[in-house]
Amino acid sequence: MADKTTFVTCFYACSPDTDVSVYFRNCMRTLAAPVPLIIYCEQKHEELFFGLRKLCGLEHITKMRIVPLTELFFYQFKDMVDSNRHAFWPTRDARTNSINHLIMLSKFQFIKETMETNPFQTTHVGWIDINLFSKICNNSLNYMKNDVYDMLQNISHNPKPKFSIQLLNCWKREDYSDLKKFYSSYKWIVAGCFWTTDLETGKDIIEKLIGKSIEITNLGFGHADEMIYAPIIDENFDSFNLSIGDYQDTIHNYYKPAININYINKIIYTHLMRGHKERIERIMKNWTA
Repeated sequence: MADKTTFVTCFYACSPDTDVSVYFRNCMRTLAAPVPLIIYCEQKHEELFFGLRKLCGLEHITKMRIVPLTELFFYQFKDMVDSNRHAFWPTRDARTNSINHLIMLSKFQFIKETMETNPFQTTHVGWIDINLFSKICNNSLNYMKNDVYDMLQNISHNPKPKFSIQLLNCWKREDYSDLKKFYSSYKWIVAGCFWTTDLETGKDIIEKLIGKSIEITNLGFGHADEMIYAPIIDENFDSFNLSIGDYQDTIHNYYKPAININYINKIIYTHLMRGHKERIERIMKNWTA
């Protein structure tokens, strides 16, 4: 069966003391996935990542995109992000420095460029964190089991329509009407580590995500990519095909609830209590379609 999805990932060192050898070991399982993959990185790391794909016999479905960190589209906002964080950064975390934040936003630009060039001529594109298959989220080994490769390949062959991403939580429009309050603590909105979209929907939604990222940066706020989705989903609900789960469930629950049912029921209940019955019904309809 032919692949219909081009997956995109990246590696950039977020600080001078990043141990590339350790990080590379954490990337190996994802890089071994037998799906079309575009890897963004700097030239000094090209041979490392492409070499592993070649070792796995996957060079024919691999494209390298060599872009220096300082030439990333969102890097132009570094001074502004530094200034913003000097003034307001209640979600301060050593893991999410300005460079990390800008790389997270760069996911949108990487996907945009992939849709424009579409080197593998697929109908869909998707994002996958380069270390996803080495992540142990909430003590779950879901991504560490080898059946995840078959699941990913099935998604590549049979991607869902629209922009398909997993909800982590519940929110209301009023939550982000006051951005200072919204960004006063981290809000788990969606799982940005894995998602797919068809090209037509993706081109529209990605432009809106890029625009919203720039807008929020100019207003003095921002913490990675996931919170950007809240207003975009609310304003474009029909363009999304949403699942529900926690970070470890993105692939297993891609089509419908399969694991972590208690967590899903908790999120559904929260939505219902907040008056989101119609939203939940529309989400659940996609699970059984």
